[in-house]
Amino acid sequence: MFMQKERELIIEYSLRMLKDGLTVGTSGNVPAWDGLAMNRWPQLTLTRRETPRIHYMLALLGGPVRVAAYAQFGTEELARNCIVAMKDRYGVLLQNHGATTYGETLAKANSRSMYLEWLCRIYCEAKTLGEPRLLTAVEFDAAARAVSTYGQSASKG
Repeated sequence: MFMQKERELIIEYSLRMLKDGLTVGTSGNVPAWDGLAMNRWPQLTLTRRETPRIHYMLALLGGPVRVAAYAQFGTEELARNCIVAMKDRYGVLLQNHGATTYGETLAKANSRSMYLEWLCRIYCEAKTLGEPRLLTAVEFDAAARAVSTYGQSASKG
């Protein structure tokens, strides 16, 4: 069957998204092409332009995640808004829709979805206690550079 392996992966990750609470019923999509993306529903609904710098792990998504302007689902306008907001990032929040994360594989896209959901959740929970301390741009940039080698030995020797 044409693209059998890809079809099986799409089913596997669609079921995983449902199990992980990243989607409900038929609300999420897992399109596959040369570069894989996953649509899912984040806990955080923002009216701002991007996620706040609540944690250095935003670096795994390329930096603070931008919010794409609302457009009706399934339209070219929504696709364009998504592409613009996702420039130099691995994730985007789609205003009044959900989110999309990108990865070279479905596993990477799924991992980024899980991080995005977690980051949104910790921000929402922190907001219930007051105004959370956000990282400055300098602090975030320094941590983002460190994340690229996180868990790796300083020397091979």
